[in-house]
Amino acid sequence: MLQGLAAIGLAGAVTGLYSIGVEPFWPEFHEFEIPVPRMPKAFDGYRITQLTDLHAGDATPIAYLNRVIDRVNAGKPDLVVFTGDLTTHEMLWVDPACEVLSRLEAPLIASLGNHDYDTDCACIGIGTRMAELIEARLSAMGARLLRNASTPIAHRGEKLYIVGLDDMMTGWLDVDRAQRDVPAAATRVLLSHNPDAVPEIDRAEMGLVLAGHTHGGQVRIPGLGAPVLPIHLRQYDAGWFKLKHTQLYVSRGVGCLRRIRLFCRPEVPTFVLRAV
Repeated sequence: MLQGLAAIGLAGAVTGLYSIGVEPFWPEFHEFEIPVPRMPKAFDGYRITQLTDLHAGDATPIAYLNRVIDRVNAGKPDLVVFTGDLTTHEMLWVDPACEVLSRLEAPLIASLGNHDYDTDCACIGIGTRMAELIEARLSAMGARLLRNASTPIAHRGEKLYIVGLDDMMTGWLDVDRAQRDVPAAATRVLLSHNPDAVPEIDRAEMGLVLAGHTHGGQVRIPGLGAPVLPIHLRQYDAGWFKLKHTQLYVSRGVGCLRRIRLFCRPEVPTFVLRAV
């Protein structure tokens, strides 16, 4: 019995050390080929890498984030998109995190998450100082931040549009405003930090929707999934989802709110667009 208890204790200690010292810094890099309806054939094979939920800070060191960027650069994507939560409500980490993103060799287009504001509690007001600082820093390095806005991407004489939403927890998410400058027949890739926005973003004009926010739960129990998720629509926890009108990918993200991951590695997905 004592030997059994010792074995259990040792297994628990090893699992604990692994969950705080290994898995949080063991990102999975993978590629998906994605059919995008009505997309110009010029974009067939176009590669978009998604970064999300960096949470630069004490739980997610800058040295680790720099290693992630090295791997992204090695993959040579055509475009990198960032879907929010650069830090965790901490102004002092904005500059170091933007310095990390400045090392990207591909063009960068970003949207914001709830942690990119001074607070994510609408009942006491949403401060925007941090969001404005992030926008200024990204702009200075040549990146584009989309806050209920869109921007065209030109490739081989054709265009598709990246549409970026403000975070839904601010109450400012506005899909119609975000795509008001997009031609009716244009192909769209939508950036929406929080998958709880599915009822508003599941639209036929969206060829692909990319989200984050959930971290996949950070801890997942085999056969049961994540016991804790920061969303109401728990079915959109992580991975691919075929919606009624479009398709959604929810990334587990790069960083952590708290330094623990178990059976839920960080990830950096790359989407290879296919014309259909």
